Amino acid sequence: MASIIDISDAGAVQAAGGLVCRPGPAGLLEIAIVHRPAYSDWSFPKGKVERGESAEEAAIREVTEETGYECALLEPFLCTSYRDRRGSAKTD
Repeated sequence: MASIIDISDAGAVQAAGGLVCRPGPAGLLEIAIVHRPAYSDWSFPKGKVERGESAEEAAIREVTEETGYECALLEPFLCTSYRDRRGSAKTD
């Protein structure tokens, strides 16, 4: 049975990132993911929003830092809220 957990507390870590994509062969879409060696996993480029920074600014900065690509925001994608493996509230 699934349950809904409200983690909208003000102490949640705020993160931002982007879905980096480009046209690929045969009209398919290619989407960038980055390897995170510290966690031994793959993820969309994202990271913590710094003090005084908007989510949009953080998304552009994080994508550039993690992929080397300078991108532009086209439209909002999706927001997720969850608890990480340490139980900390996160909002991406």
